[in-house]
Amino acid sequence: MARACHERGLGFFAYVPPEMARSDDAIFETNKMQLSELLTQYGPLAGVWFDGIGYYYKEPERYSRLAETFALVRSLQPPCLISFKNGALGEEDFLAPEHTFERTRGRQSPEAWEKLKDKPVEICATMQEKNLWLNVEGARHKTAADVLKSLRFVRGKGYNLLLNCGLRGDGSVHPDDEAALLGAGAMIRDSGLLDS
Repeated sequence: MARACHERGLGFFAYVPPEMARSDDAIFETNKMQLSELLTQYGPLAGVWFDGIGYYYKEPERYSRLAETFALVRSLQPPCLISFKNGALGEEDFLAPEHTFERTRGRQSPEAWEKLKDKPVEICATMQEKNLWLNVEGARHKTAADVLKSLRFVRGKGYNLLLNCGLRGDGSVHPDDEAALLGAGAMIRDSGLLDS
């Protein structure tokens, strides 16, 4: 995936699952090793999305060395952007709340929120109903009109939109998602939505 992105001139973002975002002493060295591999073996990364902000808010002690984790990213990939959903420490480069379509105040400290509140926002949503991040063949998928409606809404707030397509088992994009995204692209070209 990293190679394909680089070949097409696309920035490659890596997903860091909740367990790997943990930084307490019990797991820090293991996660540091795995994150170091991710940051050094796949070429330049445009950014990393740390997942599991709800776990951080619930059990912050399990993320006691998160600042060190962020520093590791900055040392191994200096231009790499960091996001940890609604934000934790205030050191993130942008916020990436899920499904809210709003800049959401998380349960971070007031000091962290003060650093985060004016940072860029990227709304993370899915192409399938019920917030499904993985492919479910029988699920309802967004239409081109749905995609355009979401895009207009987030652009009106000055945000970016990330739409997750749950890939099928063979790695292909679901035909409904492909049709919706291509249809939305045509509607965008026709409407001039991105001209402003």
